[in-house]
Amino acid sequence: MTPSTLADLVSHAASVRPDGDGVVGLERAFSWLEVEDHTRRLAGLLIRNGIGKGDRVAVLRPKGHESFEAVHAILRAGAIVVPLDPMAPADATAPVLVDSGAKGLIGHAASIKRSRALDATDVEIVLATGDISNIDTTTTIIPIDDLSSVPDDVPLPDLEPSDPSYLIYTSGSTGVPKGILHTHGSGLAYARGCVAAHRMTPQDRLASMTGLHFDMSTFELYAAPLAGAAVVQMSEPHLRFPASFTERASEQRTTIWYGVTFLLQQILERGVLDERNWDDLRLIMFAGEVFPDAALRALMTALPDVRFANIYGPAEVNASNTWDLSGPPADGDAVPIGPGFADAELLVVDDDERPVPNGTKGILWVSASTRMREYWNRPELTEATRRPRADGPDWYITGDVVHLDDDGVAWFHGRSDHQVKLRGIRVELEGVESALSNHPAILHAVAGPWGGEPGTLGATVVLTPGADLDLRTLQRWSAQVLPAVAIPAALFTTNSLPQTPSGKIDRKSVRAEIATSAPKEK
Repeated sequence: MTPSTLADLVSHAASVRPDGDGVVGLERAFSWLEVEDHTRRLAGLLIRNGIGKGDRVAVLRPKGHESFEAVHAILRAGAIVVPLDPMAPADATAPVLVDSGAKGLIGHAASIKRSRALDATDVEIVLATGDISNIDTTTTIIPIDDLSSVPDDVPLPDLEPSDPSYLIYTSGSTGVPKGILHTHGSGLAYARGCVAAHRMTPQDRLASMTGLHFDMSTFELYAAPLAGAAVVQMSEPHLRFPASFTERASEQRTTIWYGVTFLLQQILERGVLDERNWDDLRLIMFAGEVFPDAALRALMTALPDVRFANIYGPAEVNASNTWDLSGPPADGDAVPIGPGFADAELLVVDDDERPVPNGTKGILWVSASTRMREYWNRPELTEATRRPRADGPDWYITGDVVHLDDDGVAWFHGRSDHQVKLRGIRVELEGVESALSNHPAILHAVAGPWGGEPGTLGATVVLTPGADLDLRTLQRWSAQVLPAVAIPAALFTTNSLPQTPSGKIDRKSVRAEIATSAPKEK
């Protein structure tokens, strides 16, 4: 069968490749037929407990075959997937559940308890693995460690490509979660584009390198089953310890990696690549931020038979550009983000939204069938980033500065606003500053990428009179209110901050200083 929605993908994979590995769990491998059976029963259990089309169901569990199956069970039930970060601070989970209006949750008992996910939320039904006896809640919790007794004949809803499918939230560094709602059609368009662009086959084995709450996880969730390829799950420890990752990736004969630049740099530095067998590895895709040319060159040199591809695209469009490298970059050479991906069309405009000539920097607009439907509960933001188009999908305003060359290839020059990407995660600097300013010792704060350690933030603060604050104390406090990537790695104090002519803090100049500053504290 040809899938018409994301809910068809597991059945499709089971028909394309009924034998061999489908999802390789941390303890054993499951065929696509087994995954089909598990997701079918789990979807039926959701439906029998009142989950219907359009309801939001969150996933809160560590990486593994169960998390993959949870996503596809929710899709098959006609509900909307809301992936959560099981490692996020407890205070970061509830706002997403509240904003999404999640009716259900599929999780693991330990993650649910740690996150306090059921405190002060309206979640009605929870399906959980693990020991649920220690969870103090009035919410109904159904154990799902054994699905064999669950009926597999519950009728599943009919779905259309225009129906909503998944709701990805930004890092939450603003303190106000921002959900990005995709449809079955936009997700499937992305999966089809990936299979074609990266020549994916049922013989491929994808290393699962990102959490479900990262938009990059849609590659393994949707493109892999469309191709009938296997998904090799990686645990959090595998991703934290590069040598552990490379050991499993080699033993499991992975053929494709797709990870953020920071993780790939860690694998290069501490992954003992020369001690592993990489005969099967054919493609490494990287995204999220600029890959330093020296590190990229070193990784490509270490893996000379592997093809490398630079992927670009905000979560709002899944991916809009891809570029296959012909060889390692030389010193100082930039790597383009490439031409439009699949059916994506690109337009570069000036501040007055007029198209600019090739070679001129401007703001990138993208028109693609992979585009989101809307920002959840944020109609004003949806409209602000959308421009109607008569002859194709509406334009999405990325906010990124690029130029197009004469071949239609885009070259990235950074963000036009105050959002930055660190280790593949979009961080909104004003949100970080707002959070830091809530510290009792801080009057004012400016945050920006720190030049002392790529992929981290520095903060310049004005302290309250007589207050004292060191970096370690601030980091411990920040861990309660900010995602890990947004916790400052450097702290600078000052008596006053420069101002613009209008009397506002001159954040541009302060951030420039942070970007070139050496650490005052370690």
